[in-house]
Amino acid sequence: GGDVAIRAPRGLEASLYASERYAPPPVGDGPLVALGGRVHALLADTDASYVEVRAAASRWLAAAPSADDALACVDERGRTLLHAAVTRGDSLLCAQLAAVGGGALVSALDDEYNTPVHVAALYGRTLALEKLLPFATPALLNERNKLLMSPLQLCCCDDAPGSPAAAALLVKAGADVNARCWDKTPLMCAAACEHAELVEELVMELGADPMIRNGEMHMAADYCRVVSTSEFLFGVMEGRFMSEKAAPSFVREDRGDDDGGGWFRWTRDVPLADALATLEVSADKLDAFERHGDHAAAVRQAWRRLVLFYHPDKRPADYDAWPEVRRKEWNGKFHAVQRAYEACEAHLAGLDERGDERDEE
Repeated sequence: GGDVAIRAPRGLEASLYASERYAPPPVGDGPLVALGGRVHALLADTDASYVEVRAAASRWLAAAPSADDALACVDERGRTLLHAAVTRGDSLLCAQLAAVGGGALVSALDDEYNTPVHVAALYGRTLALEKLLPFATPALLNERNKLLMSPLQLCCCDDAPGSPAAAALLVKAGADVNARCWDKTPLMCAAACEHAELVEELVMELGADPMIRNGEMHMAADYCRVVSTSEFLFGVMEGRFMSEKAAPSFVREDRGDDDGGGWFRWTRDVPLADALATLEVSADKLDAFERHGDHAAAVRQAWRRLVLFYHPDKRPADYDAWPEVRRKEWNGKFHAVQRAYEACEAHLAGLDERGDERDEE
């Protein structure tokens, strides 16, 4: 699989459809399947006590079922016991079932091509997700069900509670935060479904891009039904929130140089063309940005996206296991993004200063 990071895993296919790997449940051991049916019935019964469910599930687990036996224990909708445990919200049972067969149940599909991860995302079951994700690959986290919805899309839809914590777990484990389902990104979906806190989490913490347009040329802000959410997204796009969390500068030259340079003297050594290239801003914006400061919001948006990707707090889970050369490359990219951004900000400040001087004249 690709690196686990805030952005989409490198090399991940754009579309992954569960229908391509769906297969009917295997034939399992008769007594185990019958006992599994009893557990299914108790999990579906809202009046069943925790003790009853725990006793039946413990008997089933004590029989040491194989992966095929576990996959054979399905209800009338093709759901495994793990699907049912996630729906009920029994995180302890989820942890036990997820470990059966080396995680075989985590990737199991029901009749709607939903994995237990899809179900946990839909219901906002963060405790259950924490038990499932160690067995889930980035490909599984981006897999589409029969309705062509990924787990993150289900987390953001109208039927979901819109859990920011669940979305954060999915994205940090490898879900593509900008992947489209039905030509809508998760951010568009969350905005349309009035999940205000989820919108803020996706944009400010998880790196969702509010500037993406779909085939109808709509952005996430166009789907907002609440004025405050719309104002928030427009503020992000205009760069008005950038100053609230100033980007820290980890690479600074010492003060007191002979030429009188200060903390940011080195920013003059980064040509604007190189700075925009580092921030992955299109080269055709260079002339207007250099002359008049146009596209400043786009530059700030590009910086925010990249700094969230390479920030030390957003390192992949396996970062410490990387070779030293690879770790230095990752850290170097973060510093390069910071230098490029501050060079752009220094240029804008210079333009403003020259404009003030002309006004005084």
